Amino acid sequence: MEIIELSKRHIVFVDKEIFGGKYDLNIHLIIAEHKTYLVDTGVGSLHMKIIEEYMCENQLNKPLIIINTHSHGDHYLGNDYLGCEYIVAHNKVVLDMELNWEADSKVSPPEYGDNQLKLPNLIFDSELYFREDGIRLIHIPGHSEGDICVYDEIEKVINMGDMVGDTQDEIVPYLNLDKDTFVQSINKVQELDIVHVICGHNSILKKDVFERMIIEVHAK
Repeated sequence: MEIIELSKRHIVFVDKEIFGGKYDLNIHLIIAEHKTYLVDTGVGSLHMKIIEEYMCENQLNKPLIIINTHSHGDHYLGNDYLGCEYIVAHNKVVLDMELNWEADSKVSPPEYGDNQLKLPNLIFDSELYFREDGIRLIHIPGHSEGDICVYDEIEKVINMGDMVGDTQDEIVPYLNLDKDTFVQSINKVQELDIVHVICGHNSILKKDVFERMIIEVHAK
């Protein structure tokens, strides 16, 4: 995996091969003052072993919180590998994971390791705020009912999960909900002060991507 050190606080691990080179898979580590936050866990233990090695090499011994941005398999299959204080997700996510585990687990190629279902144990509805580290989790449905973003108000970095499309050419994601709901979510995010946008699959972007997304979703 490629490791992008966006700052001392934000590390992005990029798997460029898992989807046959069509688009990337990003796993995001936030090294905050009090805790370490892992945004999504990829498709299995191989991804999590790389994260674990990085954490060991850099002596990251603070309590770990895992955050699942939504319930699609390539974002939570590695939940069971690392010991953590909490696995956090929106309250729409847990039932989806339980119902879809058998199908989702097939997303992971055999070489990425075996997986066991491990569900979030801290859920929320509208927003969850880790005040001591300046980390806000905000419900932004559109790609799925349980989509959340992870916003670092200290460094103005936001992780949008799959609420941004997979590539620059397809900047609007597949929507399981209606366009109006998606636009409302993007408008909510635009109110934030943002420098960098991290996504589940796309490259690291700037805030102007949201204006482009709204224009393109209306054009469809």
